[in-house]
Amino acid sequence: MSSCTEERYPELVTGPGTLRLVAHAAQKKQEKDEEDEMLTLQKARELDEFDQQNHGAMQTKRRMVSTVQTV
Repeated sequence: MSSCTEERYPELVTGPGTLRLVAHAAQKKQEKDEEDEMLTLQKARELDEFDQQNHGAMQTKRRMVSTVQTV
């Protein structure tokens, strides 16, 4: 890396262990992204189950109301 680049972007200066730090940061980011995706899918499943339970309850309620109205 040239001296000019080092002056403008000191955070890019490489040294021993820099690649290891970059790899570690990338791995942590990937793990976080995977965890976020897993949580999102879990929440979606929970919402689907909740919707299905409520839909079933609404159908039961409608049947009860229609039975009462016809009697």
